[in-house]
Amino acid sequence: MDKQRQDITHFILRTLVALLPVLLLVISYVISDPFEVVHRYSGQAVTVGDTVQPNPNGHYIAWEGFQYYHPSQQFNAFILGSSISKPFMAAAWARYLPDSARIYHFTASGETLIGIRDLLQRLTTDGVTLSHVLVVMETDMLRRATHNDQKPLILHPEVSPSVSWWQFHRVFFNAFRDPDYFIYAMHPSKATIDHLIAHAKITRVMQSIRNDTLNENYNTHLDSLIESEGLSYFDRPGRRWLINMHVRPEPQSLAIDPNVERVLREIAHLLSTHCPDYRIIVPPCYRKPALAALDHHMLCEIMGDEHVFDFSNDSDLVLDLTNYYDGSHITTRCCNTLLDRAYQQDSLLRLWQLTKPTH
Repeated sequence: MDKQRQDITHFILRTLVALLPVLLLVISYVISDPFEVVHRYSGQAVTVGDTVQPNPNGHYIAWEGFQYYHPSQQFNAFILGSSISKPFMAAAWARYLPDSARIYHFTASGETLIGIRDLLQRLTTDGVTLSHVLVVMETDMLRRATHNDQKPLILHPEVSPSVSWWQFHRVFFNAFRDPDYFIYAMHPSKATIDHLIAHAKITRVMQSIRNDTLNENYNTHLDSLIESEGLSYFDRPGRRWLINMHVRPEPQSLAIDPNVERVLREIAHLLSTHCPDYRIIVPPCYRKPALAALDHHMLCEIMGDEHVFDFSNDSDLVLDLTNYYDGSHITTRCCNTLLDRAYQQDSLLRLWQLTKPTH
């Protein structure tokens, strides 16, 4: 009996010794919180300025910010979308909304249709008022119906029922096990920053003005450079290829398959049921084909023709490089133009409906 107990004790000790490195790694992950997804949000999402940081999870930042500020702000108007939606500023949108609108900007790189659906579902379940919703739905988003389980893109587990806290932190913990990340988290001064940036493991945080309450960054510096320099802004290493870029000869393939259609109809149902004023903007993309005609008609049929404003086929916007920061992300100035045109188009449509002859 004593021999059996001794063997069990030795087994337990050997197991604990074997698990000790993992336990220490878990403790280090929790304490250092290198991706800022362990500790609850405390009012400031990211540090801006001349610094670097691991690529942030936009879903976590946006939801935590909303939870933190909503009790005092009582948001009722929301901008939704991927990083393409970031330059759609709340102040520009507010020009077309009543004074009672309280805007919050939900935005996350690589946002998916499922992410938007789950977010709308969570907001309505929580009883949040959806007075106004602006969805920036670029063509590529229509190809992202399923959620992404990569480190910077995985959905917040409090928002998406398809993502558990275990799954969420497993993604970030596995990333933390990467020796480069671990060295950077434990001893930033000993990490090779250029190597980490080159391999997209960390990102340089550009000089920016941030409004944490609205979850917005303002690209004032870049906007001013592009405005003053025009095409010369792109005559720099790493950007010159954009100037000589040609339109892709192949037509845009269809994006809305049965799975995408299902998610779009779920989004449309949530918006039509809970939001009296919603708009879908499809932005242009530099020298890329427009949304396929069949996809355009399908999107209008699902979301409502009066709610969809498709600018992907506007040649003036598509061919002018000064409308973009990098060929895909449109500038604040271009976003303002899209808002102006969407609301002017909407006003003209309403005027036509009021004045058209009846038989």
